[in-house]
Amino acid sequence: AGPAEQGTKCIVYSSFIEVIDSVANSISEALFDQGCYMRFTTNLRGGMSERIKALAQFRDDPDTTVLLLDGVGALGLDLSFVSHVFIVDPIWDPA
Repeated sequence: AGPAEQGTKCIVYSSFIEVIDSVANSISEALFDQGCYMRFTTNLRGGMSERIKALAQFRDDPDTTVLLLDGVGALGLDLSFVSHVFIVDPIWDPA
């Protein structure tokens, strides 16, 4: 079973928007633009109401399985429904 397995939710975190862009491009290429992911980055300008709506969509939509997240969206995030969290910051990778 792959990432689209029912109930599986993944968060990809980076404090670098360039990394989020690269991951988004990789997901799109791998899934031929049929991948269901959403970005929760500095592009959310609507304040707390937009944040709550976006998180509810990610949590409740079974087709949206990946959330791309930067440091702006990480504060106070409820991860209880998430299966996997990937931290892809270069500063955490000594290699």
